[in-house]
Amino acid sequence: MHFHDCFVRRCRPETLECASFKGCDASILLNSTNKQAEKDAPPNLTVRGFDFIDRIKSLVEAECPGVVSCADIIALTARDSIAAT
Repeated sequence: MHFHDCFVRRCRPETLECASFKGCDASILLNSTNKQAEKDAPPNLTVRGFDFIDRIKSLVEAECPGVVSCADIIALTARDSIAAT
């Protein structure tokens, strides 16, 4: 599983207009109490590994609250798993 959809600064070269967007759209990682989250949508029901990501996120949050996102954790995990093979 690898999901990373962070918003970045985009510029149009022809007009030099720039737009900055902050944050990550990792909505597939959000939990819902009423099963209305993106992860509960039929196309995403086969996605696995959410419990593993949640455990890592809890450990990271205990050491560095509010610094690392779930999307960051997935990106680093993908990088490290490739490096380990």
